[in-house]
Amino acid sequence: MSRLSRDRQGAVYASPRISLLVLGYPIDELLQDAVAALSGDLVETLDRRHDDLVKPVDGEAFFEMLRQREEELSSQRTPS
Repeated sequence: MSRLSRDRQGAVYASPRISLLVLGYPIDELLQDAVAALSGDLVETLDRRHDDLVKPVDGEAFFEMLRQREEELSSQRTPS
């Protein structure tokens, strides 16, 4: 397993142990930075997926559909 990796922009990332040795950062700060980066990516991903899955609805058309459905159900319940 590589201890160094690159992202799409070409930035180089080191494993926490190497970062601690090279940069002198405490592990807890590295973990906080990693969690912040991951949670930011997660929020962006969920936001995009939400936009893909949830489409806006025209309120007037929706209530008209409900009214028509209610009329159909009412007419089915009442004997002719």
